[in-house]
Amino acid sequence: MKKVVFTLLLLASFCFSAYAETEPPQTFSEAMRWYKEAAKEGNPRAQFLLGLMYHNGIRVGRDLVEAERWYRAAALKGHSSAQLSLAVILHKGEISQADPTGALRWYELAAKQGITEAQYNLGVLYDRGEGVLADAKKAVFWYEKASSTGHSGAQNNLAILYMRGEGVDLDLQRARLLYEEAAKTGLVDAQYNLGVWYIQGKGNEQDLVSAHRWFSIVASGSDERLMEKASRNILKIEELMSKSELDSVRNSD
Repeated sequence: MKKVVFTLLLLASFCFSAYAETEPPQTFSEAMRWYKEAAKEGNPRAQFLLGLMYHNGIRVGRDLVEAERWYRAAALKGHSSAQLSLAVILHKGEISQADPTGALRWYELAAKQGITEAQYNLGVLYDRGEGVLADAKKAVFWYEKASSTGHSGAQNNLAILYMRGEGVDLDLQRARLLYEEAAKTGLVDAQYNLGVWYIQGKGNEQDLVSAHRWFSIVASGSDERLMEKASRNILKIEELMSKSELDSVRNSD
């Protein structure tokens, strides 16, 4: 928290032009006054940071209405992080009913400015048909953008589309590589999907040892959604394994 407060104090000196020749703020209350003044003057960075403080309750009472107000003010001025934050509030329905159609607009504006999380979320909306007609090609386009910067969720979802040939030509090799990239970052869904991939022998011969390895990682993790399923799959795999395969996985443990 001390680091957060120090950062906010430092940023305040860049937000309020009227105080350019004065000493930077020394306390959070001074910084807050600067943020409010700068935000009212129309400074988009100050508006975004003020929204961020209200959104997360950073040294102020958490107030989602105020957060949305300041995010929107900054977003209208083209502030990409504010556009993303506003989209998330609308998408999740943090204040009222979820509004994926409203979120779509702001995700797209932020995505076009290169914000990776916005690119991923825009892909999700097109993939699931939330707030817009489902469009696998557009989902692939935005997942590719986010995936290229290492977004594991985008890599996992893109792998699914390549595996199914939806919105893109069927490419099992590309799907496997994407699953592996996402799995290596620790994304549990990708780790589980990779285990399924190897047990089903997608695009190659069945690989029970690799399937066992990935399911074991999931089973020993903390994601309750998939831990039990992974454990059941391990038991099934061990019933199918040869003695040499069983020895291989036990020795690796």
